[in-house]
Amino acid sequence: MPELPEVEHVVRALRPVVVGRRILAAELNLKRIAPGISRPQFNQQLKNAVVTAVGRRGKYILFELESGALLTTHLRMTGKFVAIPTDNNLPPYAHVVFYLDNEKRLVFCDMRQFGRMQLIKNSRRLPRELLTLAPEPLSADFTEDYFLKTLSRSGRTLKTLLLDQTRVLGLG
Repeated sequence: MPELPEVEHVVRALRPVVVGRRILAAELNLKRIAPGISRPQFNQQLKNAVVTAVGRRGKYILFELESGALLTTHLRMTGKFVAIPTDNNLPPYAHVVFYLDNEKRLVFCDMRQFGRMQLIKNSRRLPRELLTLAPEPLSADFTEDYFLKTLSRSGRTLKTLLLDQTRVLGLG
């Protein structure tokens, strides 16, 4: 599973590729990647959407859309994004394909098929899994006091506690 710095690296690489771009079409080739939506709905809700920002909350990649919607992606173990021209062959394990307005495709590939996407119509109504995440490790909220209290309140083993994203964010 990617660690937080790797996800941050992916986010920074995605920004120049997709921010300001319009999604002309979105192909969901493997349903389990986005389990809460049908293939036609996935395309319908992303068609003509403009990506205004790409960010991160924990290990979730957040694509902010002009409409106020949010597309979340979790890479899990082997998920990755690849940007290719429209006339190139798709890479192996191309499970989601976004056709962009600049003759490119953004492709989500995942050999193990563990990655997940979720389309949230209103970015002000985040799903529970994002709301319950621990403070970002480099934020002002993640203090020595917070960390010590988190450690002292738990009866779990240290490894189990450190891997719990609702207590300590970013370790995998």
